[in-house]
Amino acid sequence: MLKNKETILKKDYIIAAFLTLATFTLCFQFIVPEVCGVYHDDAIYVITAKAIAQGDGYRLVNLPNSPKQTKYPILYPLLLSVIWKIFPFFPKNIFYMQIMTSLLGSMPTAQCSSKLAQASPINCADCNMFAAIKGLKTLSS
Repeated sequence: MLKNKETILKKDYIIAAFLTLATFTLCFQFIVPEVCGVYHDDAIYVITAKAIAQGDGYRLVNLPNSPKQTKYPILYPLLLSVIWKIFPFFPKNIFYMQIMTSLLGSMPTAQCSSKLAQASPINCADCNMFAAIKGLKTLSS
């Protein structure tokens, strides 16, 4: 049963913040600076982010004739293109993209923690384990 908003304790939010920080720290442990393309998808995202940042559109600029990218969704490369614009020096900018990915990977933990703290500590723990695994999977794919 959900608690009333008045009964959500400050400790619930402290636990949510702690679990979010723990998830970010765990994701951060898997960062290998300046390495991209190990899983193929990450290279595609970075290449399309470069194209967007340089004004070439959503294209695969690493292939002959730079065909349009039609396989992957555009939102993640759009976010990465902002990092590319701010830090245009490849491969040093990969580290900043990985930090952003770690932050994005830990956001579900924050949302689950704050929402499910209202329900029960066991549901909150279950959701955080799922979010942490999902965040790690995001980093590895």
